[in-house]
Amino acid sequence: MQDYYLGVLRKQAILLSDLSLILKNRNSEYISTPFIVLRSLLDDFMHLLYLETHSDKATEITRINADSYKHSFHSLKDLTDSNVSIRSATYKKGNKLNETKHRT
Repeated sequence: MQDYYLGVLRKQAILLSDLSLILKNRNSEYISTPFIVLRSLLDDFMHLLYLETHSDKATEITRINADSYKHSFHSLKDLTDSNVSIRSATYKKGNKLNETKHRT
């Protein structure tokens, strides 16, 4: 459980450093970038507050991480399917990519 909290703290430190650089060097025409970083910071704090309301924090952290991995694997599958479709590639046994040549 401590690893989860340390991970959040590390992420916060990096995001705050990035936000500082963005705000120092930003172009006034591009206002969305700082708000995206701020949204990420806020999202982390909301997760921490959510965890504080649960008696079994370790189970909730496991559930949150499992859900995150599920979405990551789903995104990877979508990207792989898109890559296969766009490049007209097929997969053989052993997950080796076999490019099919386009006939003209």
